[in-house]
Amino acid sequence: MDERITDTQPLKEANNDKIRSLRAAIDAKLHEQGIYEQIRDLVNSKIKVTSTDDDKQPNSEKDPVDEDASRSREDQLIHDVLESEVVQQLLATVRSMELTPPEKSTNHEDTNDDIVELENEREVFLYLRLSGGKAFVDQLVELEQDNKSADQEDVGLDEKRCPVGSVLTFFRVNVSFQRQRQASRDIRCCVDPPFDEHFRFRVEKKRTRTARTRGGASYAVDVLSPWEALCLVEEPVQLTLVKVTKKLLSRDSNGSAQWRELSCELLAVHRLDWRRVLCSTLQLVHFPIQLTGRMKEPVGSLDIRADLLNCKRTTSIAHEARTFLNKESIQRNASNHSFYKYAKQWWDEYRSETRQDKRQSSKHSNGEDEYSQLLAQIGSRQRLVKMFAEDEEGRYRMICKFVTPLRAPMAVRSPSEAARFVGLLPYESNSLVGGGSDETWRSIATVLSVRKGDAQDHAILLASLLLGCGLDAYVCIGTISATEIGHVWVLTRGSSSTDVLLWEAVTGEKFAVNDPQAPRRRGYCAIDCVFNHRRFFANLQPRTWKLAESSFDFDDETCWKRMDENLIADLPFGQPSTALLPPDVTSACTLEQEWTAILKRAISSRRRAEGLVTRWSEELSFYLLPALNSYELERLYGVTQVDNNFFQQSVTNFVQEGHTFQGVPSMFTVESPDEALSVMMSNLLVTDILTLHARSAQFALAVRCFPYAEHTVATWVMLAVSYPSTN
Repeated sequence: MDERITDTQPLKEANNDKIRSLRAAIDAKLHEQGIYEQIRDLVNSKIKVTSTDDDKQPNSEKDPVDEDASRSREDQLIHDVLESEVVQQLLATVRSMELTPPEKSTNHEDTNDDIVELENEREVFLYLRLSGGKAFVDQLVELEQDNKSADQEDVGLDEKRCPVGSVLTFFRVNVSFQRQRQASRDIRCCVDPPFDEHFRFRVEKKRTRTARTRGGASYAVDVLSPWEALCLVEEPVQLTLVKVTKKLLSRDSNGSAQWRELSCELLAVHRLDWRRVLCSTLQLVHFPIQLTGRMKEPVGSLDIRADLLNCKRTTSIAHEARTFLNKESIQRNASNHSFYKYAKQWWDEYRSETRQDKRQSSKHSNGEDEYSQLLAQIGSRQRLVKMFAEDEEGRYRMICKFVTPLRAPMAVRSPSEAARFVGLLPYESNSLVGGGSDETWRSIATVLSVRKGDAQDHAILLASLLLGCGLDAYVCIGTISATEIGHVWVLTRGSSSTDVLLWEAVTGEKFAVNDPQAPRRRGYCAIDCVFNHRRFFANLQPRTWKLAESSFDFDDETCWKRMDENLIADLPFGQPSTALLPPDVTSACTLEQEWTAILKRAISSRRRAEGLVTRWSEELSFYLLPALNSYELERLYGVTQVDNNFFQQSVTNFVQEGHTFQGVPSMFTVESPDEALSVMMSNLLVTDILTLHARSAQFALAVRCFPYAEHTVATWVMLAVSYPSTN
């Protein structure tokens, strides 16, 4: 026992020494920077404002209400002081201090080398604080409309007091950086949303940088300075503001609520160059962010404060970082300008090379079938060769910069699974006010935030996933019908240029080009240009040629015109890689049980209202599950009738002689069973089953949930019945 006490005494003394040294360092920091005087001035100014308000009130005897008001003012004063810029800078300084003082060394050169080596090895974290938003003036109109339409008492911004069944809107900020994604808590929509979030991201520093010789050849150079290793990380922090509409389903005795997300609307996207933190010696650097919407209108502002943890910043480092970023900005502008000049010259050459298109297409447009006539009809149209697209911030970027190889082994493990996942994301046509189409191309992080997108959003996400799977994938821009202006899908090439697959990203289907029926069945007519993250090609072949007759050898300069890959690689603002959430396998069983109980209860209630009796058969319901597995495998891998013979045998053995079996499968991506039932009711076969009036009829219901990445679920439902046949 004595030994144990003796061993702990040096440890306690060491801790006391550390605490005393930390207190001394804090006190010195306070006197050094004059923070004591700043805090005193701040408190005095706040007290003067409070005392001025009190003087305006008539004198009266003190009562409990006045005491509560005084206590509230004191709490508000303390809160204002703690949230002030002075105190926040002080807290950040204290947080960056080390408890263990550095050991003294007699060799100054060795000490400096050790410090630089230590800074290189230490992990750097980017700390972001979201401390509120302002001027979301569009919410004024919506709040007034909600107040006029509300019959119950106004519950303000407190969603804890709203009744069950209420539909409310919330703000949510999704933050992504270097394959790390975080989200804020949902805040009720208001003019000044009270965000109070803390984000922390690990920064993967660059160990090398690219340099070029006089001849233009590139080579790698090791990076020694810690600040330069951070400045070479060009990826910005993407802030995505969305408006989420949710419905309150239930509330338990503890007050915890269960919500269902009904919709998610994109409001604004901002990309923050966090490297500007290196240009300041302040511990917390303030970034007021002004957000703009789809129509370039102001949406509101967010208050962001940033810091780099485990990163030493001095005046000299701030000067070097500022010089580095200014030089980088000049190089970016020069690269964009030179590429734009090259693109104009390239486009003029391409137009001159395609002028012979109409004369060459006449010998291939003599077909009499409908597909050939369709090709002849679109042959005279202008080619859909798109080189630049506008992103969410209104910046025009080369379209190759929207694609990046995306590897997510925990979320997507095969090309077929990638196509199925992307095809399950809802399609949303981005139309503007007045009927025009929105030409904005969204980043992958934005598409994942709203979990829906247009045709190009689906195609970019699918092509990125297929590139991550090791396929030679390209995004195609072309035409799929005579009436549609343009469409975007995905193309992959196998070991030869004739082994080509077309992937419809909106549905997840794929077709072989050499199959003459496949392009015609889908309606694919012409491919005008293809691109991925490195290469861009424009089609020189006549548009009246069928896709099966076209050449997909992109190295053939007589069929495809390429753009310079080196110039594309030098362009800035590339699409960063993004992490995907893995499938939530654990919740699939719970979801199946929930859907089964709700659907059975709703169907029985509907039939009871019409005076019909519903008798459920658990045995027949179980026999339906193999069929649902087969349907999903067909959508996923294209394999048909898996275990179909076993399913038929089970149903045949169950259905008695003289009875009829009838079943209707349906697939849903919605989260609400009630919404799924309303969709099922639009099917006449389902209506016949629900209105069936037959003695000894046995009803069956099977539900299978197949989870995919990003909380995407394919839910299969089969409603069946076995009833006596009538002559």
